[in-house]
Amino acid sequence: MNWSGQLALPAGAACVTGCFDPLTAAHLERLEQIASAHPGGLTVIITDLADAILPSLARAQLVAGLRPVHRVIVAGDRLEEICAQAPSEAIYREESAEKLIRQDLIRHVHARHHGD
Repeated sequence: MNWSGQLALPAGAACVTGCFDPLTAAHLERLEQIASAHPGGLTVIITDLADAILPSLARAQLVAGLRPVHRVIVAGDRLEEICAQAPSEAIYREESAEKLIRQDLIRHVHARHHGD
């Protein structure tokens, strides 16, 4: 799972970047959507998050168990180096979408907890 220094993607494969913290059904839906367009497989690159709930290795292990995922890499501080090795059309940078997923989850939990 740790970065080995090379990213060799099979033809038709894609990479998805994101923190996956916490992992939600919305993540799975998005990964399934991307995987359906990329029959060569799906590599997920786990990114860092300053206020992560789970450590990156735990998040990587959870994501690795998802059906559409073929490989998981923990990027650490080498995200840009890793992404530079893949064709730009094969990279799905999901960090912005994940912020929205996380905010929605926080609002949902907060509303349930406070009865809003």
